Amino acid sequence: MTEQRFDPGYDPDELVGTGRHLTKHELFTWTRFLDAGRLLEEILATHVARDHQMTHSDYEVLVRLDGAGGSMRMTVLAAQVVSSAQKLTHTANRLEQRGWIERVPAEGDGRGLVARLTPAGRSALADAAVGHAALIKQFLLDDLTPEDQIRVGEAMERVASHMRVHRRGEPCPRCDPPVADETA
Repeated sequence: MTEQRFDPGYDPDELVGTGRHLTKHELFTWTRFLDAGRLLEEILATHVARDHQMTHSDYEVLVRLDGAGGSMRMTVLAAQVVSSAQKLTHTANRLEQRGWIERVPAEGDGRGLVARLTPAGRSALADAAVGHAALIKQFLLDDLTPEDQIRVGEAMERVASHMRVHRRGEPCPRCDPPVADETA
């Protein structure tokens, strides 16, 4: 990649927004990530809405349940789909009304709920998955070499793992200053 590719075409000193506080390489990466993510999300959401009468959130919940062997605690599911409990409950209500999932009490925990993929949900997911995967390949994976796919996947895993630590409110070894040992 040449330096010219990163030329923002403006003087960062004249800006007051995010562009003033990021290097041109950082701004290039951020804006291209944002563009690609939003565009791909729009394409995938349009596909499942138009062709399968579901939201992309519906699809993601079905995929996560399928990948977990068909059932998962709602709290774990909320963390995986990066959703608030309220938003996930709304999505689960919609999926349950369609007969695509069921929620049952968690064994040994009267307060917890487990979401289970039903046969109808598995069928709806199977119908949508072929086109969904084809679009992911067409608009993301086919533009990357196998090596690029691995590098992007590894980089996004690092980024997501770091953000999940913050989302859970845990101490972050990268961002939080070390606590002084008071016993010394």
